[in-house]
Amino acid sequence: MEEGDVLERTAAHLLFRALEDERWKASARRLAEAFPELPLAWEEVSFAAFHEGKGEEAKAALLEALKLRPDHWLYWTNLAGPTTSWGTSPGPSWPRKGRCA
Repeated sequence: MEEGDVLERTAAHLLFRALEDERWKASARRLAEAFPELPLAWEEVSFAAFHEGKGEEAKAALLEALKLRPDHWLYWTNLAGPTTSWGTSPGPSWPRKGRCA
């Protein structure tokens, strides 16, 4: 779906994803391009890039999502995960709010 408001385009994207339609990757990128203020769009771009083996693009997308939602655990987890291809954890500045020491 190339046109529509944020709700319509997000719904169309999630439908592609749920149906495992290969168009979901391009749809994620178009969603982020059209609505860069939407953290979910960047999250989906990171999944698409990771699925395609594009670690740097996945990292960049997660960093965009973090700018919009710095408290979201999933973005930190995906950036710091031991299987990431782009390096190490974010380090001591990583928010640890609500975590056990």
